[in-house]
Amino acid sequence: MHHPLLLILVKITIFSLMLAIGSNLCFEKMLSFWRKPALVLRAFLTVSLLVPLVVILLLKLFNLPPEVMIGLALLAASPGAPLSTKRAQRAGGSLGYAASLQLTLAILAVFVTPLTLAIFATLFDNIS
Repeated sequence: MHHPLLLILVKITIFSLMLAIGSNLCFEKMLSFWRKPALVLRAFLTVSLLVPLVVILLLKLFNLPPEVMIGLALLAASPGAPLSTKRAQRAGGSLGYAASLQLTLAILAVFVTPLTLAIFATLFDNIS
């Protein structure tokens, strides 16, 4: 089921969607998110702090297999979802805000993801 060609096509599709969305936005709209520092801080804290804390709580409450724990830790440590901009647009949200948030989270993921994974590895011996 996990054919290499299928995985390559999925990656190309996601990249093409993100490129198409980004090319339809002007630079001014991409920066509009950063003009609201409280909004940037709330979004960053929600994605980088609240989501991992909820996953830590779930992992502490339930006796899950190590494979499931690792999967949940990886999902919690990876901020943002590649198709969230399209979902935000369909829901009537601001495409500029969603794209700017996605770009911001992708840049911050370079720093946040290793730190979050280190915290998970410290808290849970069976996933390190």
